[in-house]
Amino acid sequence: KYCPAAVAVQPMVDAFGNDQSFEEVEVTVTVPERQYRKKTSLQEGARSMLGILMPVSGCPVLAPLRTMVRFHLPFATSQETLFRSTGCYLLAQYFRNLSRRSPDWQLEKLTQMYDEIHEVNVYFSKRIHSIIQQDAAANSLVILDVFAQSIPFSISSALIDIQNLFKKLIEK
Repeated sequence: KYCPAAVAVQPMVDAFGNDQSFEEVEVTVTVPERQYRKKTSLQEGARSMLGILMPVSGCPVLAPLRTMVRFHLPFATSQETLFRSTGCYLLAQYFRNLSRRSPDWQLEKLTQMYDEIHEVNVYFSKRIHSIIQQDAAANSLVILDVFAQSIPFSISSALIDIQNLFKKLIEK
């Protein structure tokens, strides 16, 4: 009856729908293991919240990101997001292989998954823009989508940049 992601995000849109993206805020994220704190723009803080709310909402397209929520990294850079998303995906492929299911070591389905996530984000952003007065909530989704879009494009080139970090593990 309702879009699960829209229901999950509605309180955030209500809270920040009248605020400007670049309003400076201090954001504190507390998890059982640690606390993150950053003085940043409202859109970056909201982006971090969307990165949790949307995957756990029950949306079937965003559901594959749910595993990453357990290891969420607030205020992540695009390189950190690439590392976490490919790492989670490759670990899932390892578990697929253990259960005698065909793994996707070439990351082809990861690219497809992020293309589908991008499509959801585009339409979701349009919905948010239609109901808000300012841009904080919508811009945070746009930035989250930029991260999602960068994954398919980054898989080959950016992973090569990260490859040097694994030099010692590769040599073993």
